Amino acid sequence: MQIDLSRFRAAFYVEAEEHLQHMEGALLQLESQPGDTELLNTVFRAAHSIKGASTTFGIDEVGKFTHVLENLLEKARDGELHTTPDLIELLLTSVDVIYGLVANAKDGAPLPINLAEVFTELQRVNGIPAEQATEASTPANHPKQSPNALTHFRITLNPSREFFHFGQDPLLLLRELSELSEVCKVQLDQSQLPSLAEIDPELCYLSWIVDLQTSATEEQLHDVFMFLDSDSTYKIEVTGNFATYSCSSIRTVPTRSK
Repeated sequence: MQIDLSRFRAAFYVEAEEHLQHMEGALLQLESQPGDTELLNTVFRAAHSIKGASTTFGIDEVGKFTHVLENLLEKARDGELHTTPDLIELLLTSVDVIYGLVANAKDGAPLPINLAEVFTELQRVNGIPAEQATEASTPANHPKQSPNALTHFRITLNPSREFFHFGQDPLLLLRELSELSEVCKVQLDQSQLPSLAEIDPELCYLSWIVDLQTSATEEQLHDVFMFLDSDSTYKIEVTGNFATYSCSSIRTVPTRSK
């Protein structure tokens, strides 16, 4: 029997709205009570609930953004960060971004225009080096392709060992790439896969090489990887332009270790 997740997602949207209201209310109280641990706990629990539920229902952008926010809140609860007016303002802005991400998932509303900016700032406050935070959220300064031209790209994705701990799923990234283009070939590199007895099911040992053609810009492809954790890496290469080239299905080719 196939389970219809739509009604569960509908419940998630209602609960997310309630959690966001609790977060916003507690943060506004923190402005006058910056050392109140219970208020921080309220904000943390709400963010944790949103992250867990959004990851469960495949609402990936919400889960990834909220995970970074949750890490910051945990540091604040542990006393590693002081709840200064600037930090509270960043947290309130982050709540606004999550509102926008939930609306995007629910109704197809536009993504928040400050999404990359706020994500980068959360990473910076979390102690991620600026260049790594920028790489995860902002496309590099690459020349734009003509919107009507089909360009052939090769994308290499190397997830970190802890990739799954961040609520991430490589299949969602591959699916998003396929929605932007016609995916010609997906090569699975399993050369780092240990023996069955040594496998930790919570770690990621695989990487992928994707060859695709698309009329999307290179910036749009970079946006797919906006929320990668700082230890994961990817590379996008332009390998040619094709006037006619047909490929309509995903094909996985394992790369064996030598």
